[in-house]
Amino acid sequence: MIKAKMILFDKLPASLLCPNNQYIISRVNRIKNDDYRSVSTLAYSLLSQMLSEISGLDISNITIKENEHGKPDIVSNENIHFNLSHTNGAVCCVLSDSPIGIDVERIGNIRSLISDKCFTPSEAMLIKSPSDFYALWTLKESYFKALGTGINKPLKNIEFTLATPIECRDSGVPVLFKFYSTIIESYALSITSEDVFSPSDLIISHI
Repeated sequence: MIKAKMILFDKLPASLLCPNNQYIISRVNRIKNDDYRSVSTLAYSLLSQMLSEISGLDISNITIKENEHGKPDIVSNENIHFNLSHTNGAVCCVLSDSPIGIDVERIGNIRSLISDKCFTPSEAMLIKSPSDFYALWTLKESYFKALGTGINKPLKNIEFTLATPIECRDSGVPVLFKFYSTIIESYALSITSEDVFSPSDLIISHI
């Protein structure tokens, strides 16, 4: 089971209530920047909504803890995995019954310095447009998020193709995860999962 939702917004709602969960409240309250705190609150509100709709869970009754690498996990329901991502104008949430990672980025200019440091020569040859750049970038981010380790090795150790199906090698070894990447309006969205993700399981809404 994999379900994902993406919210696009030009302006955040004037008032956002933080979900009633001790971990989430503590995490959101640590954020000093008002805009970032509001976007993070929206992302957790989306998580709360999805947990209720898909798994019948009340977020106030679940226990979330960070692993040794700082990735939050639902420890009171080990069969439910989630991941969040947000960028300027968009938040995403994905639920699965196995490890999962999601990343979204607003498509901008190609960042040459990052490209030189993060992409292998083979990947660099795939970059024909900003969309290609951000597809590869979000694939790498979603992969590390699915692993739950944080970026613990050089990004050049991870090499993706943009063919169908997308393939990945980690330090030369084929990766068994499944990968999904798409462009939605002006955003690149990528998901790394143990099972194949169906585009029909992605719901997009505007506020």
